Amino acid sequence: MNISAGIILFTDTKVFLVHPGGPFFDKKDDGCWSIPKGILDDKEHPLDAAIREFTEETGLALSYDSSSYIELGEVRNKNNKTVKCFAVKTSGTE
Repeated sequence: MNISAGIILFTDTKVFLVHPGGPFFDKKDDGCWSIPKGILDDKEHPLDAAIREFTEETGLALSYDSSSYIELGEVRNKNNKTVKCFAVKTSGTE
């Protein structure tokens, strides 16, 4: 099964999104924004994968304190990939 996990980082007024790279997305901004996410490694917990992928894709380190994260459930993309989503609030000053 194709399962990914990602994190929505937010403040009181902003949401952190990413834009896919590569030539296919070079001039496509409308509808191409997403959360940092990636595929789970074998037997990896979805939150651990989401934190790992967030750091790999953004270069920003997040806390591993699981009590800070809100589990949002999962969605199935058009390409039949399941994405498990989490959210975490930041003050925006880090």
